[in-house]
Amino acid sequence: MAQVPYTITSDDVNHANNYLASRLYLIEYQENVSATTAAKRFMAISGSKAERAEQLQQWCDMITEREWRRLRLAVRKRRQRAKEGQCMSSITVSTKAKEALAKIAMRDGVTLSQALEQVLKLK
Repeated sequence: MAQVPYTITSDDVNHANNYLASRLYLIEYQENVSATTAAKRFMAISGSKAERAEQLQQWCDMITEREWRRLRLAVRKRRQRAKEGQCMSSITVSTKAKEALAKIAMRDGVTLSQALEQVLKLK
């Protein structure tokens, strides 16, 4: 990769790590890299925040530029949510439920979380 699209900082290492860990086998890797190899290297990342940031930066040489963009956006969103004091959780829903929720979200111009909160009248 000629140019690094994003530099992982010590402050962002947990955001980046959590995002990548959740997508480890879904990530688009460079042509010469297998998901298994990437996963093994990812699991070996350790040390202080600064050390992990540096190791994660090197590990990201295995992902495509498209994945770099996704990572940068995900870290930005996670950083913003943390700053606003929003706690996030993951849930598993049926495809039918997700599609219904997505229609509501699209209609109202909100995120899936916001649509769910509206439907459940949490706000």
